[in-house]
Amino acid sequence: MSRETRETLKDFLTQKGVNADSISITRGDKPKSGLGVEPSTGEELLDLLDDTSGLLGEYLKFIVDDSSNEYKIKTGNGLATSANRGDELQLADSQGAENIFLEQGTILKAKLNENSNSGKFDDSGTPLSSLIDKTSKNFNNHEKLKDIVGRPLSTSGQTLTNPNGEQNDIVQATQKMFLKNNRFTNVGNENKTSFTKKPQSTRDFESKEKTHNRGTLNIQDKFGEYDQENNIVSIEELKSLGASLLYKSTGFDNGSSPSESGDIKDTSEAITSLDLNNNIGKSGFSKISFNNLRSKNAKGFPENIAGESLRSGRGEVIEQDNDPLNPPSSISSFGSTYNDAFQFTGKSIKLHKIQAAISLIAVKNIASTFFNSFINQLRESDRIDLTSDTESYLSENAKVDIGVYMLGKSRKLASIKIDNFIASSILTNTTFPYGDAVDQGLQVILGPDQSKNDEEKVIKSKVVAQTPGYWLSVAKSILKTYADVAGKYGALNEPLETDDLYLVYRDLISRNKFIKFFNVMAIIGDISLQSTAGVKTEDKDFKHPRDVDSIPDNRAIHKSRKKFGLNRNEMSWNQDAAPSIYLLPANIIRAASKLNNTSNGASPVRGMFGSKLVKNTYTGIDVDGSYNRIPNEVVKIVEDKLDAEYVPFYFHDLRTNEIISFNAFLDTLQDTITPTYNSVDSYGRMDAVQIYKNTKRSLQVGFTLLATNREDFDSMWYKINKLVTLLYPQWTAGSMVSNGAGGGANLFGGGSGGSGKFYMPFSQVIGASPIVRLRVGDVVKSNYSKFALARTFGIGDTNVNAQTQDGNSFLGKLINPRALVQDVILKMWLGTFGSPHSIITAAFNSAGQPSGQFGKIAMKASRGTSIQLISNLLVNGFANPLAVDGIIQQLRDPMLENDFDGLSLPIGQLQREVSESSLISPNTGNNIAGGYQTKVPLLRQMFLKPNVVNGYYCEENGKKYLMPRRLKVRVVEKGFGLAGLPEGEIGYKVKVIDANAPSELGSLGNRKHLIVAHQDILPDPKALFTNSIVGATLFATDPLGIIDSLAGLASDITQGIGIPNEITDLIRSFFLSDSSLFMRPELNPFVRAYETTKGRGLAGVMGGITFNWLDENFPWEVDFNARAPMGCKISFNFDVIHDIPPGLDHSGYNKAPLYNVGEIMRNVSGDVYSDDGKQAEFNFRQEGGYATRSTGKNNK
Repeated sequence: MSRETRETLKDFLTQKGVNADSISITRGDKPKSGLGVEPSTGEELLDLLDDTSGLLGEYLKFIVDDSSNEYKIKTGNGLATSANRGDELQLADSQGAENIFLEQGTILKAKLNENSNSGKFDDSGTPLSSLIDKTSKNFNNHEKLKDIVGRPLSTSGQTLTNPNGEQNDIVQATQKMFLKNNRFTNVGNENKTSFTKKPQSTRDFESKEKTHNRGTLNIQDKFGEYDQENNIVSIEELKSLGASLLYKSTGFDNGSSPSESGDIKDTSEAITSLDLNNNIGKSGFSKISFNNLRSKNAKGFPENIAGESLRSGRGEVIEQDNDPLNPPSSISSFGSTYNDAFQFTGKSIKLHKIQAAISLIAVKNIASTFFNSFINQLRESDRIDLTSDTESYLSENAKVDIGVYMLGKSRKLASIKIDNFIASSILTNTTFPYGDAVDQGLQVILGPDQSKNDEEKVIKSKVVAQTPGYWLSVAKSILKTYADVAGKYGALNEPLETDDLYLVYRDLISRNKFIKFFNVMAIIGDISLQSTAGVKTEDKDFKHPRDVDSIPDNRAIHKSRKKFGLNRNEMSWNQDAAPSIYLLPANIIRAASKLNNTSNGASPVRGMFGSKLVKNTYTGIDVDGSYNRIPNEVVKIVEDKLDAEYVPFYFHDLRTNEIISFNAFLDTLQDTITPTYNSVDSYGRMDAVQIYKNTKRSLQVGFTLLATNREDFDSMWYKINKLVTLLYPQWTAGSMVSNGAGGGANLFGGGSGGSGKFYMPFSQVIGASPIVRLRVGDVVKSNYSKFALARTFGIGDTNVNAQTQDGNSFLGKLINPRALVQDVILKMWLGTFGSPHSIITAAFNSAGQPSGQFGKIAMKASRGTSIQLISNLLVNGFANPLAVDGIIQQLRDPMLENDFDGLSLPIGQLQREVSESSLISPNTGNNIAGGYQTKVPLLRQMFLKPNVVNGYYCEENGKKYLMPRRLKVRVVEKGFGLAGLPEGEIGYKVKVIDANAPSELGSLGNRKHLIVAHQDILPDPKALFTNSIVGATLFATDPLGIIDSLAGLASDITQGIGIPNEITDLIRSFFLSDSSLFMRPELNPFVRAYETTKGRGLAGVMGGITFNWLDENFPWEVDFNARAPMGCKISFNFDVIHDIPPGLDHSGYNKAPLYNVGEIMRNVSGDVYSDDGKQAEFNFRQEGGYATRSTGKNNK
């Protein structure tokens, strides 16, 4: 006995009053007394005569009671049920159980008993006890199944059945039970069986017009009873029920009961024939009552006498809550889109278009309602009046000109929070107002007549007609999600705080398909509006002002393709896009003729004059002999044309004056300037003394060369060959020899007329080095100008009086003492407009050095004190306000005002006002201080900056002009309230005077006016200087400057009608000063030497050049004699030879600036040619005039 058992037994015996942990067995005297009396307790161990007592039974009950067993037993001992086979089992409650699982006489007990006998056999007329004896007392059950005779399988694997049943009591009883309780049997009445025969007609099997049960089912409407006779439904009716549900869910049938539902055939034909009557609403969107979508209410479901569904009022899975706000009738569904008659593809295409059109119109109408409510809510929530800010943004095309400011982010709403939260987070950003963009996007999709809510117009839209299924799906999806937004949004009955408003909108809108769709429409519409510059037009010939393909061919805007080239769709960046000029000496043409190569053999003239190189070839009687060169005048013409290019990039061969131009497809452009010093060590110094030796400048250039077609390929390889010659020398003719041959007649009667002469082969020697000029934009070009060369002669120094050998010029003879007067006037000008410090310095210098230490110290202190005191009244401490203020006031935007009140010290305020030219506020016209002068309009010629973003507003026709290049104008008016500018901004009215302006801006001499802002005007140093008091007084030293200024006013007209600048130059020569006449190349051999080889390119020699023939970006041509790459990458070094040595001249000024870039440097450095670059600039503006476009509906 284990310890645990002893413990349990001890506890049990302790309850009996016995202190022991074991029991003893003694055999009693009575035969049936069991195991006898236990000595320590005096009780029977197993009393078989009294079932209420017995120590062992009590001990067993003690153990069960102490356990977790729910089913307890009674105390004492009892006689067990017989275990003999065939004896019936006794119930648990008569076998000592205190409580049992199921008590006798309960419903659950009866149901449990049915697992043993369901009663189905008994109800069908055959008691189950007559078939099976569970105790086997009356008969044996082991032979029952064996007595049933089976049937073999058929050849198809199916068991054959006998409809009349088998002669077996179990089989007969089973068949009776099936016949009573199940329609699906294989026996019985042949018309009642639900299993079909083989072969069986499908139509007969599914039809409702038949006398058998095959292909049917029946509906049960009573609990606990099975009705086989009534409510029979055929498969045909079941199909109709499914079709009816599809028609209901797609909105073609609105019936709420089987009798009210439409006939399936009639509805299908109506859909196919589009005879829909009122079955389709004009909204294109409506929710369907969920009750109508129940199968019990569909056509084909059994009906009662009243025509209602047999299951009316039944079949609710979940009992509906009695909620007055959401009654059961309000529960609805969006249904579906397609059914068997209306399919995504197929014959219902027209109906598809109608449905799509109706749905899209519904989307548009709902959007209009929603956004109006949306904007009203924003107005209530915004803390600032949005009448002028928000509404103008959302309903008008309010463009903000960024001017000279950096691009940033602007607000669409007055409230920063709402703008960040709503407009930026929920609505997509658009260039044009969001509402306009959405309307335009819908117009693109629905067609131009979408605003009329006419589905017939929408159907004609190509977008809808091509994919109606897609747009129907999109529209219905949006309309479905709108219900959720509208429901929640309608709960906002009062304005919310900004933060709360954002949270609500984010929850309602940000993830909703409704808003996402309109954001997509806004994007589409914004792109469409951008394509017409905001002009809403249906004109197919409308040309967008930024459509470069519609712009005439020009050099200002590099289009992809030319409108008028040699081939259709010719690329605009082919090899001859920029003009080149190639030399074809008469010697070469003569050689081809003498060698009889006019038709066959090498003939350069045939190659050049027989291809498109003909327009780039220079030949004539002036290039016949040795060292032929293209005239300098022709070179200037070509360079002036090249200056009209987007970025001029060309090589100028100084030996022949040929120019090879390329498209500026640059990938490398490095400029290295390296000075060299000789180091000299000196005594007492750690660092060596650096003595300047020289400076070397070199360029590294890399670019891409590409042929655009087969003809262009040929031109490209001519350029490559010409480029290579720039690395080789020019050879002399050689030594002339004679072979003594006679001059007999040839076949055609001609003869040489003398002894045979020719150059000895390979007797040629180097005649000229390959010096070239390279031009890359305006950053790499020559530093030569006649002014810089004149300074090398010392012109401008007081001790220099340059004259020609012929004596004074015409003007010099007319005004002989002019030089003396000129110097006096210059001194006066310097004293008036120069730095006052110079007068103080000159005065102290002329006073000489005082004697004595104190005197020297006092003079030094006096000089410093004087300069320091007067610096408080000078700009930046040294510049004269008389010279500065007149210029700076014109340059400053008149809208700007400075605030000096924050400065506490008066001297600080004074210095600030002086330094910022705010001390003097002159009236610059129209009673406005600041801004460009308008007092004498004739002299106020300026340039407008290029503007292809917003353009410039024209006062006369209301259009805006997009200009890719500068335009010459005259400032005529300045003030507030000018059309086209924001309210309250000071702007300018300028008159177009540019001869290259488009004809839309009027004829020459009768041009229109543009409205511009201050930052739109390009500051021209020449115009500002000559039209200021500073420049006007300096004219006294240069009378010819007055004539030049007046001639400049008419230069556009003279150039526009073809009058060359040389005529103006001839007239000027009669009035030239002695110094100017001295610098004429006709009279000065040094100047003539320079100008013989001048050009706008930077002089130098090409170092090593690299051609990358194998590049994955360039395919090879495989035509005959053309098996070579169609493009390549070229890189080379260029060692610079400056025309004028750079650095400072003896006076301390920049001798010859290297980078003549910008308007300031253009005036400082001048131009290589004597016309000061006027023709080049004219050509530049002329190309811009070709490319200028206007915004408006009449763009063609």
